[in-house]
Amino acid sequence: MKLASDPSSNQILLGTLDGGRDVNVQVWSGSAWGSVFEVTAGAETNVHRAFDVAWENSTGVGMVSYGESIDTPRYRTCSGTNCFNGIWSAELSANDVNPGAGDPEWIRLEPDVNSNNIFLMHADDANDIGVQRWDTSIFTDATNVELSSRNNFEAFDIAWKQDITPPTITIIAPGDGANVSGLVYINASIFDVKSGINSSLVFANVSNSTDSFTYSMSLYQGDIYNGNWSVLWDTTALADGYYNITVNATDNSQNSNVSAYITVYIDNTPPSVTNINPPDGTIVSSIQEINATVVDNYVGVSTVYAVVSNTTYSAIYTMTLKTGNVWNYSTWNTSELVDGRYNITINASDILGNYNDTEYVTVVVDNYKPIVTLVSPTPSNNSILDTSWLYINVTLNEEGSVALLELNGVNYTMNQSTTTNFWANLSLTSLYGIYYAGNYTFKVYANDTANNWNVSETRTITVKGRIDVEGITSLAPSNITTPSYNVTMLKFNLTAKGENISISSLRVKKTGNYPYTFVNVSVYWDTLGNTISSSNTSLQADDVLLAGPVSFASNEYATMFPNLMVNVTSPVTLIIVYDVGKIE
Repeated sequence: MKLASDPSSNQILLGTLDGGRDVNVQVWSGSAWGSVFEVTAGAETNVHRAFDVAWENSTGVGMVSYGESIDTPRYRTCSGTNCFNGIWSAELSANDVNPGAGDPEWIRLEPDVNSNNIFLMHADDANDIGVQRWDTSIFTDATNVELSSRNNFEAFDIAWKQDITPPTITIIAPGDGANVSGLVYINASIFDVKSGINSSLVFANVSNSTDSFTYSMSLYQGDIYNGNWSVLWDTTALADGYYNITVNATDNSQNSNVSAYITVYIDNTPPSVTNINPPDGTIVSSIQEINATVVDNYVGVSTVYAVVSNTTYSAIYTMTLKTGNVWNYSTWNTSELVDGRYNITINASDILGNYNDTEYVTVVVDNYKPIVTLVSPTPSNNSILDTSWLYINVTLNEEGSVALLELNGVNYTMNQSTTTNFWANLSLTSLYGIYYAGNYTFKVYANDTANNWNVSETRTITVKGRIDVEGITSLAPSNITTPSYNVTMLKFNLTAKGENISISSLRVKKTGNYPYTFVNVSVYWDTLGNTISSSNTSLQADDVLLAGPVSFASNEYATMFPNLMVNVTSPVTLIIVYDVGKIE
């Protein structure tokens, strides 16, 4: 009879050899015996213990080995609940350590407490002793250790050397000092050549000054004796900051070790995006610059993109660092887009791949040029004006921002009365002085709120000089002795405006009920302006006759031709002189 305890459970394996040379096995579950299974009905002998039972150290695999009337030991295995239920493998043969020698009469199974290996040792009726190793799947390393033993006693024994060496652990990834984010593999190389690593006792430990976290690791390459272990670590579950990582492993001999620690920095915070330009709600046109302030406080900014989109359009532009924390794309050609509303989203990523694509502004693309129309009282094209002021009035077919009047190549900012109306009233004397008469060409440039510029038609006008009659003074006497000649009647000034003017004719009309007969009329130039009223004549020596005397026509007009040049720099004083006849 032989009992063997399962190190990984509460099960006990019972093997018996009876007087009929039957070998039977059954399993105690901790509370009841399982089904009996007959291993063989023909053991080599029932005088010696020609069988043995054992368990693998940690797998729950049971084994029975026995000798029959052949020179090779036999064995069967069971696993898990099959052992309790009496379900065993078919009969298998171990290795023949001495072919043609005796049959096994003594059987010994010795499990390794540091691994799942089992030594099978047997002595046969030819006094040979052989040994071989179970490696969890087959028997291997078979050898004869003695050829002249005695088989009437169990004259042999075998044992495993105890494993007291802990595993060797090296963290492969991440590297010491690394910056990490998102999902990161913690990888470690673990070496334990004797008993191998207990797969359920490999852990990665992550800690800082206030918190500690433990993660189970799994074998992903190699084996339990020399392999690489890993765990996928979700860094987003932890706050940003510095953390130490160690790996703890225990082998199948209960030897434990902890790796040297590494330090990493968790950064799951994406860059911040502010100050997007153009601002939200802006109307844009032509070539537009896109700017944004992008800041990442730890690992730094890697890439920044401007995504321009609406429901039917999307385009991505690579931005470059302009200065400080300002990123820029300087050549966004809005004229390639259909006018309308667009979102500008800034997509910024840091070196670890944390990205921010939540910040955007909405702008209106408007590349439609306004229509600029010259309206009244703007002078018509090719018109001739007698004025020293020029009034220009325009309207736009959409809201405008600025209007510029170009007059003879010089620009003047116009006044804005409404969102679509602009005007300018220019003093020609202020712009060009006293000699302002001449030809003028003008047009109006205007832009809309999106800064789309357009220009009106071009018009040309002529501004003529003119003569102003000013300072009219009556010199007519109250009483006249008739007949009387060269009676001064009226004094006035002629002032040239805009250009020097030649006076070619002068018409005088006889009006009122003056009780005298006006025979003739003359015009004098008062060169000093000192002529006064007189009942006869008050002409002075400086008064120069320009025209006359001429008679009044039947229409009561008298026309004279003085041929006088009036200069804009000084007015000319003229005197109307009558020859008066008798009282009618």
